[in-house]
Amino acid sequence: MINSAVKDKFIKKFSVLIILLITFFLIPRTTNAQAGDATLYFSPSTTAVSLNGTISIAVMINTGSHDINTVTADFTYPSSILQVVSIDTTGSEFEVQAESDYTSGTVYISRGSTGSFTGIGEVVTVNFRGISSGTATLSFTDDALALDTDTVDQLGTTSDGTVTVSSSSLPNTGLYDKPLFFLGITIALLFITLGFAGVMQYKEDLELKGNK
Repeated sequence: MINSAVKDKFIKKFSVLIILLITFFLIPRTTNAQAGDATLYFSPSTTAVSLNGTISIAVMINTGSHDINTVTADFTYPSSILQVVSIDTTGSEFEVQAESDYTSGTVYISRGSTGSFTGIGEVVTVNFRGISSGTATLSFTDDALALDTDTVDQLGTTSDGTVTVSSSSLPNTGLYDKPLFFLGITIALLFITLGFAGVMQYKEDLELKGNK
């Protein structure tokens, strides 16, 4: 009996192979001698989220001077700091899904197109939850690639992303971590209340004197 994990891996590899076959046989091919200058990166590249808060990170591609129709954008993240909530493909420039999965610490993304894409666009958006305070680095793996219509990998560079998870759900200014801040706010509100009451009493006394 075939192990389910082995079966899933076979299905994923088979899906990628189907996209490559579509690319080779159905897409008109042109000669392009330019070096690979496509780029994979995260948007935003640097951001922050509160503990237990959620944040959306887009995996982006800049195809450079090439027509790209197959993208693999696997990347790693520290599972002790971030947790994947979901993978959103609605905004992807690549309509054919070969792989969209994640395990503890790695996101697997492979997508293709029956046509091709040129320019800057979204591959997928990954939604994370901050589960522990710290700084998380998102890094593309060596499996990342961007195939052109000749099935040549034109990926030149990849850029890491950084997500900082703060220990408080309040803005990370430093003030909110101090009990004295809240004490000061309480005292200020007390003085305002007493001052207002004093003004009202003073006006009432004046009115009483004026009526005598």
